[in-house]
Amino acid sequence: MSKGQYKIPLWKDHHLYLDGSLCGYPESYYEKNGQINWVENFEFKDQLQYGGFTRGRSSAKIHWISAKSGKKYEMFLKDMDDVLRKCVIVNGFVDATWTFCKRGKNYGIKLV
Repeated sequence: MSKGQYKIPLWKDHHLYLDGSLCGYPESYYEKNGQINWVENFEFKDQLQYGGFTRGRSSAKIHWISAKSGKKYEMFLKDMDDVLRKCVIVNGFVDATWTFCKRGKNYGIKLV
C-alpha cells in the first residue's frame, strides 16, 4: 500500500513519544484517551538513526529515531531488507525518503 490508501496513527499527547511519532500498534485505549491522531499516509524525507529492535505480539521491528525531530518510528524486518540493499548507512544513520505501511493491525515505515 502506498500514499493515500489508508490513514496512519501518529501519537499526540503521549508521555513516551513526541507528537507525530508513529503508533505502531494503535489500541482502542489510546484512541479513547485522545492520544492518537489519524492522518492520511504521506511521504517524508528524513535522516533516521538506528535505535535497536524488539519482538512484538506478531512481528519483530527495527526502531528508528529522526535526527531532525526526535520522532520515533518502527519498521518491519521485511522492509529493513530494502534499507540494507539500497541505502548507504553511515554510523547507523540513513538519509532517505520514507512512507508508512500496514501489516495486519501493525504499522511501520518503509523506503519510498
